[in-house]
Amino acid sequence: MYQVDVNYLAVLIAAVAAQPVGFLWYGALFGKKWRALKGIDGDVSPDQGAFGKALAIGFVAVIVEFIVLSMVFDWVGVVSIGQGLEIALIVFVGFVATIVAVGNVFSQKPSLGLFLIDGGYQLAVILVGAIILALFQDASALTQPEVQIIR
Repeated sequence: MYQVDVNYLAVLIAAVAAQPVGFLWYGALFGKKWRALKGIDGDVSPDQGAFGKALAIGFVAVIVEFIVLSMVFDWVGVVSIGQGLEIALIVFVGFVATIVAVGNVFSQKPSLGLFLIDGGYQLAVILVGAIILALFQDASALTQPEVQIIR
């Protein structure tokens, strides 16, 4: 049985810090290009109810992502930002980029541009989370209850 420390405060801070990344990424940085590649009319405002629901689901997904990343950090003994970024990059390449790639090729409009925009966003989010989680990883003052994983 593994015992894993998850700092839920760090997870929450990382999840909140990741939100502006999405607004910037799909707004000012790549919003027009992304909408064009997806075939979304830029003059049409999104349904606010659907948009709010999507944001809420995205926030919960990022919390889950960072809980799992925090568990991985604890398992491998991350004690520095450099180590956290290295592990996050490995997780990104092995799991996130591959899922984004498969989702892209099976979408209605597969393109390298969409893969780079969507994958780049996911990379930016996991790296932001990795920095914050690594900063808190060794903070003994913020001890959290252990999550036990039965093997």
